[in-house]
Amino acid sequence: MDGQIPTADDLRRQSTFRQLQEFSNKLLSQLELKPLLESMASGVVEFLDADSGGIYLYDVQRGELDPVIHIRQPEEALYVVKPGEGMAGRVMQTRMPMKVDDYDQWPGRNPKQPRGIVGAVVQAPVQKGDEFLGVIFAERKPKEPPFSEEDLEKLQLFASQAAIAISNAQLYEEAKRAAQELSSLYETSLEITRQLDIPVVLERMIQRAENLVHGFYGQFYTFDKQRQVLVPAVPGHLPPALRTVNMKPGEGLSGTVFSTRKAMIINDYDAWENRATNTPLGLIRQAIAIPVEHGERILGVIALSRRKNDPAFNQDDLRLLTLFASQAAVAVANAQQYGELQQLYAQVREKESLESEIRVAHTIQSSLLPRRLPKIAGWDVAARWSAAKGVSGDFYDCFPVPGERWGFIIADVAGKGVPAAVFMAFCRTLVRTFCMDGRPPAEAIQRVNDLILADSFSEWFVTLFYGLLDPKQATLTYVNAGHPRPLLLRPGKKRIARLRADGIALGVVHGIRLEQKVVELGPGDLVLFYTDGMSEAMDSSGRLFEERRIQAALKKLIHEDPSVILNTIQEEIAAFSGGVPNDDLTAILLKRKAE
Repeated sequence: MDGQIPTADDLRRQSTFRQLQEFSNKLLSQLELKPLLESMASGVVEFLDADSGGIYLYDVQRGELDPVIHIRQPEEALYVVKPGEGMAGRVMQTRMPMKVDDYDQWPGRNPKQPRGIVGAVVQAPVQKGDEFLGVIFAERKPKEPPFSEEDLEKLQLFASQAAIAISNAQLYEEAKRAAQELSSLYETSLEITRQLDIPVVLERMIQRAENLVHGFYGQFYTFDKQRQVLVPAVPGHLPPALRTVNMKPGEGLSGTVFSTRKAMIINDYDAWENRATNTPLGLIRQAIAIPVEHGERILGVIALSRRKNDPAFNQDDLRLLTLFASQAAVAVANAQQYGELQQLYAQVREKESLESEIRVAHTIQSSLLPRRLPKIAGWDVAARWSAAKGVSGDFYDCFPVPGERWGFIIADVAGKGVPAAVFMAFCRTLVRTFCMDGRPPAEAIQRVNDLILADSFSEWFVTLFYGLLDPKQATLTYVNAGHPRPLLLRPGKKRIARLRADGIALGVVHGIRLEQKVVELGPGDLVLFYTDGMSEAMDSSGRLFEERRIQAALKKLIHEDPSVILNTIQEEIAAFSGGVPNDDLTAILLKRKAE
């Protein structure tokens, strides 16, 4: 009622809410978790006129409460609390606040708690919705006045505000940790993918893996097909007793992960039933292992351990190491393929057989191309690749990108023969490294350019088009680094459009800036990415096939399947050039299915 004089209870309640609002504003303004918890613990002691207090945070993995922050509590009163132990353990179980007037006389007191320290206690759960975050508490010394029901209600209100602040700070900490992890992974991938020498790649890979998850005795176990055993590929990171220890598939941690292709954490290796019997007892305590897979092929296993008193490996370590393993797989696979190419190239040089050289290089180069094209709901994809001289400077690639998207690359390396094929393998490694993590096309390809110029391939250059398809949104985000512009044909349209985006070829100058554009693709629309070997195919008189003939074929065949369209264009070029192409022919045709 207006004009009514407030009672003492009303004034006390108003004061409580003012205090609570002040604390809430102070707490919600802090995002760093530790300072926030310290402010919270100090605030609850002040808010309830208590002698001491603090916060237990809930450890989800162990199902226990940790006394992370305390105000004026002796060290002997700080201990981990399990469900049901003492007041905090009961609050954890019931999710209900509690009040005890004399803790030493309370039947449920925790025997870990020293006597004579605590008198009255109030505790409340800190939870956001159904998510339990911990327990907040306030205490008074023996013989001090007990807490009232009103104090318990005030603590509940404080805990509600604390839950929001803690949740926000934890999200902020997770975001910070994720950003640090991504930065670390970026530096790691940059370090190892720039190498093409397999021993160097493996050494750097293990060094980085140890640093990422604070492990030691890191190792990459590779499979020896001849002996049918897993062997350590970088034995220098192992103690002498383990450097010659091999494992059969299914034996020990690495053998089990190799057979199952599933990552594992072992917290007590000596007690583990499947431990390798040839591993000395007491040498390994905690261990983690991740399969390193490239496509459908398993390349090996990364395994690490920690010392007895180190924190146990957890799911965050497993997630981070799994992300790292996917980066490492690209580096290892490409280094192996590059090594094979170099080895076979040296062999054919020794035999002075150009024909053998080209055949071997063609085989390895073909293996770098996608084994199969993706099946994308609502879309059809076709591709063609043929080398004018057995090996090609052209290449194309397609790969999944986070967010259910697909990346499409088509490129043309300046030059022919084996050197161009080696450079092509190098470019493909860089492109996959920086495009497969989902970063914007312009940023990814600009980084590829920087690393080409930083490497010994700097006298080479490559034209390249990269399109990032979002099938659900029906959009293609693209950049063009000096490559022939793809052709876009829409049903019912007379004119064929070109996907225009400015950009210079890669490997020419540092610090390029590529124009990034987006095009929407409607039902029945098709896009042709191609290399200049198609438009510049020549007949016996030196006349060019030209883009106009490609456009005519597209208009005529727009309602056909992409494979039929590419087959027809390839046949027309062969007929035009007399069956002897003078340049490499590479194309990708992407078509959205008509509704």
